[in-house]
Amino acid sequence: PMHIGHARSTFIGASLANILSYVGYKTIRANYMNDVGLQVAKLVTAYKIWGKGKRPKGKPDLWLWQYYVKFHETAKVKPELEEKARETLRKFELEKDKKTVDLWNKIVRWCVKGFEETYRNLGVKFDVWFYESNFRELGKEIVEKALLKNVAVRSPEGTIVTNLKDYGLPDTVLLRSDNTGLYITSDLGLTVHKFEKYKLDSAIWVVMSQQNLYFKQLFKLLELLGYPWAKNCHHFSYEAVNLPEGKMSSREGRIVMLDEVLKELTSLTYKEVEKRNPKLPRRKKMNIAKAIAVGALKYAILKVEPENKITFDWKKMLSLEGNTAPYIQYAHTRCSSILRKAKKWKKVFRIQKLEEGEKQLLKKLSLFNTIVQQAADDMRPHYICNYAYELSTVFNSFYEKCPVLSAKEAVRNFRLTLVQLTKNILKDCLNMLGIKPLEKM
Repeated sequence: PMHIGHARSTFIGASLANILSYVGYKTIRANYMNDVGLQVAKLVTAYKIWGKGKRPKGKPDLWLWQYYVKFHETAKVKPELEEKARETLRKFELEKDKKTVDLWNKIVRWCVKGFEETYRNLGVKFDVWFYESNFRELGKEIVEKALLKNVAVRSPEGTIVTNLKDYGLPDTVLLRSDNTGLYITSDLGLTVHKFEKYKLDSAIWVVMSQQNLYFKQLFKLLELLGYPWAKNCHHFSYEAVNLPEGKMSSREGRIVMLDEVLKELTSLTYKEVEKRNPKLPRRKKMNIAKAIAVGALKYAILKVEPENKITFDWKKMLSLEGNTAPYIQYAHTRCSSILRKAKKWKKVFRIQKLEEGEKQLLKKLSLFNTIVQQAADDMRPHYICNYAYELSTVFNSFYEKCPVLSAKEAVRNFRLTLVQLTKNILKDCLNMLGIKPLEKM
């Protein structure tokens, strides 16, 4: 199942695609599923031993996780389980054993069903899903090319490894001695497929900083293999989300589930919505609560610079005050409320004398296009977070200092124009962050 650490790559990737689309790029949102390899083989092996044909109860990815954790706990005292998992991998990848392939695919489908539910709850969509298993064979063909070009060599043990020492990079295994592939094997195949099928100008991998070296090796390998687009491969590196007690570990069961965080946040926000809008129908209240909860979670992750680690803190994550998405969503709803109450008015872009509050708001509004372009160029969604928070703060100050609805007609129209512009820009900012702009809270 997806834990809070997975949230960072998911939210960064989705937001980055939104920002790049906003400035005019045609973007393809891709999700790459690790559905092959030793970790999946361990889950399949665990299910064979302890699942014994059972069907998932509740959310399937969460249900399967118990077997994954049990495998690693048991393997500490029964190391022969590791060999059983390797045997399962050989049966799937090399022998194409029908029973193993069918069971493997069924378990992957169950996992994906669970992931899709989480993505749906988070409002995250993809244009295409890639599965690692579909690119393993193409990757092996590319590894053969690497051998012919002397970009890779066969070791005395029979493994095929890269030949990158001359380029200041350590070597890495491309193919095991039993001819089973690794993550990089499929990644080679997928990268070639992506550039050839979609005629890409560039590709961005949003992956944790632990893989910095891996991507240097992958991109250098593609360059040495003669692919001219290799220079347009970019790794968006970000730091981990840790627990106060240290690193998260799916294997050891030491994680905070994304579904759990969302459930807690929704419960908390529902109480707030109930308090403020008791007469709203329950369904509307729940929809508002979900939008606030998802927004709060996304913003809490996106506002942190990718170079900085995040330590998961329930209290901070559940906070709805200060530099949070609900603060920005509320500024947007305040704009909507003012415009609803105004009823008839006309846009006015000039006024004889500007008040200080109007000057500050105009100044902040004028920076929007520059900030968005910088966020796209630098690939930094947190620029949008910072700007949206600052704009909300400046708008709230303007609202306190400059009466809008009670002002004389010319001034009223001008200030309503500022309110409308603020609403439009806050809406665009929230959409770029994947957060729902609300009319009521």
